[in-house]
Parts: sequence; C-alpha cells; structure tokens
Amino acid sequence: MSLLFRILSVTILFLLLKSPLPAEEKETQQKIISLNEAIRTGLKNSYSIEIQNKKIEQALSLQRKALALLLPQLIVQGSYTRYDKEVNMKFPELDSLQIINTPPYIQFSKYQNYVIQKENSFGALANLSLPLINIPSYLTYKNAEDSTKIAELNRENQKAELIYNISLTYLNTISIKKSIGITKNSTELARAHLKVVETKLRNGEANELALIKAQLDNERAQNDFEKAQKAYRMAIESLALLLNTDKDFDVEDSVPINTDITYDTDVLFNKALSNRTDLKIISENNAIISRDIKISKAKFLPTLNLNATYRYSDMTSFLGDETQWFIIFSANLSLYDGGMRYAELKEKKSRLKENEILSKQLTDSIRSQIIQNVDELNVCRKNVTSLSKQLELAKKSYELSAKSYEVGIISQSDLIDSEIIVTNTELLLEKEKNDCLIQYIKLLKNTGEINSFEGK
Repeated sequence: MSLLFRILSVTILFLLLKSPLPAEEKETQQKIISLNEAIRTGLKNSYSIEIQNKKIEQALSLQRKALALLLPQLIVQGSYTRYDKEVNMKFPELDSLQIINTPPYIQFSKYQNYVIQKENSFGALANLSLPLINIPSYLTYKNAEDSTKIAELNRENQKAELIYNISLTYLNTISIKKSIGITKNSTELARAHLKVVETKLRNGEANELALIKAQLDNERAQNDFEKAQKAYRMAIESLALLLNTDKDFDVEDSVPINTDITYDTDVLFNKALSNRTDLKIISENNAIISRDIKISKAKFLPTLNLNATYRYSDMTSFLGDETQWFIIFSANLSLYDGGMRYAELKEKKSRLKENEILSKQLTDSIRSQIIQNVDELNVCRKNVTSLSKQLELAKKSYELSAKSYEVGIISQSDLIDSEIIVTNTELLLEKEKNDCLIQYIKLLKNTGEINSFEGK
C-alpha cells in the first residue's frame, strides 16, 4: 500500500510539473521586445506625435479658412413683420373732378382706397459677394498651404527624434545588460578566490594580506555588479518612458546592425541635404517669408470686389414692384496707412535674412557632424579590434596565472589582478562596440535617414 501511494504521488507530481502555467503566471512572464518593436510602440504611444497630428489638423483648418476668402460669399435673409392693424388711405380719382361755385371750387365725387401698411408683410434678401482681384488673399492661401507642409515636416522631425532617442536608449540598455553578465562572472570568480584563500589560510598556506586582498576584490566585484543592476533598472525605466508604456519588458541580448559605410563624406552630406526635415522646414519658411514680402507689396495695389443683391418685399411702396436687384463693383485703394506697410516690408526682409543665416549655419553644422561621425566610427572600429586582441591576451594571461598559482609560482594577488584585467578589458570592449552602434545611429540621424532605420 505504501509503494502504491508513492507511485501515485510521483505520477501526480509529474503531471503537475508538465501541466501548462496558469493564465495569471503566463501574464507575469517578462516579455522581450526587439528594437523594431520598441520603435513601433514608441511611435504608436507618443504624445508628441499625437500633438503634431493635431497641429496638422489645425493647419488644414487654417488653409480652408484662407481659401474661404477667395470663394463667393452668399448670404440669404428672410423677414416677417406684423403690425397691430392695417393702415389705409383714400386718394381721389382724377376723372371724378368737379368744379363748384363755392370754395375750394373743386371736389371729387369718387375716392380709391389704398393700403399703405399691411398688417402682415414678408421680405427676403440674397447677397452674393465675390473678390475679383485680391492678391494678398491669394498669397495668404498659398502660405497656408506651405504651413500645412511645415506641420507635416514637423511631425516627421518629431518621429526622427523619437526613433533616435529610442534606439540610443535601447542600445545603452543592451550594453548595461551585457555588463551585468560580465560583472556577475567577475563576482563568482572573486567569491571562489576568497574561498580558496580562506581554505589556504586555515591550512597555513596563505597569510592575512592575501585574505584582505581577496576580500577587497570580492567587495569590488559585488559593488560593480550592484551598480550595473541599478543602472539597468534605470535604463529600462527610461526606455519605458520613451515608449509610454507601463508594461514589464526586457530587451534582447544584442542587435546585429551593419555599421559599414559605403559612401564618402561628400555623398553622405548630399544625402543629408535632400533628407533632413529641419532643412526642408527652413526652406519652406523661406518660401512663406518671401511670399509675405509679396503680400506686403500687394497691399499697395487696389482690390476689386463684386456684390450682387436680390431683394423681395411685399410691403407697400411707390415702386409698385415687390422685387428688385442690383450689382455693385467696388474698388478699394489704401492711400496712406501711417507707414504700416513699409514697416512690414522691413520686418519681413529682416526675417528672410535671418532664416537664410540659420540655413547656412545648420548646413555647416551638418557637414561638421557627418565628418565627426565618420571619424569617430572609424576610430571606434579600430578600438574594437585592439580591445578584442587585448581581451584574448588577457584571457590567456589569466589562464597561465591560474596554472602558475596552482603550482605556487605566483601569489593570490597576482591572480586577482589578472582576473581584474580580463573583466575591465571585456567591459571596455562591450562599451566600445556599443559606441560604434551609437555613432552609426547618430550618422543616420545626421544624414536624415533615421526615419527608415530598422534594427535587425
């Protein structure tokens, strides 16, 4: 009976271990998101992108408002009037005129009754106004169109900034994650060294100085490991803030990105001139300001408007007709406005010059940034190659030191120093690899190609 009970217990335990996790436990598992997924999530949840979408809607509304100034305006009115009573007046008929001998020597024998005010009356009016010649309004509409383009470019620029920041934060998080693994190995080695020294000290094969050295190395490794963990938590929080999400997630262990540059700096600079949204925004601003200057000049010219009115009224009048219409052509010319137009011209010409200087300054800055990115990327690659060789030599040195320590040729301190060199070199190598990726991302941003970037 006892054997049967044991068999049943083992079977039940086996089934429980093989059964799938409950839904709640599955949901608590940490999800690993890729760089592509992080970028998509950030763009989807971004408040700044949503704000730019609203600004585009506002720009489109202003464009439609500017167009309304060029289209016909039709106004229709209706009226109803009620008086307390109808008013009548009698007028004599001329064919009933008679001459009499007594004053006033004339009299009428027949009178006609006329209504001069109806008790109920109705009226309607339709007015059509159309600007025939209005150059400032037309140019204002063209500026509204360009303002919409600028709003769309601002959204693209905001996307580029968000992709850039997410990419950098994601790569830095991966780098810190790798440093956690390196420092964890260093901690395990330092702990193992400490145990060995403690054993040898008990056996009389080591002294107190070796123990202190091993304890210091253990504390250093543990402190580095804790700092790396803290930095990783902060990096994850920063990334979550950029993604605008409160879900628990982790990053991948690595993102293989090809950082090879197949173009020289001149080609990269030309790419930037055609791709950078901030340069396009300045160019559109130049067009708007240039058109503003034309608007100020056009205010010296006359405007021509057409007004057509149709009116209906059943109120009594001497015209005898209940409907009438008329057309008015009006020309307006401002002869003197206190010098406002001249002040506008001066101010807008100054703004145009300022914008041109900003464009030149930005262009020079982009060229300098691209040259610097390419140089730093080349230096970074050389450093990676050098550190890779150093790490290989450091590992061989540590292996030899471990063997030498086992046979008593070197001390525990020398072995610890050799292990520290391996750890530091490995950390420097990972940092340099991450710096290469960051420099490549910066180059994509400076050439205006960050919007099409996708981490593999």
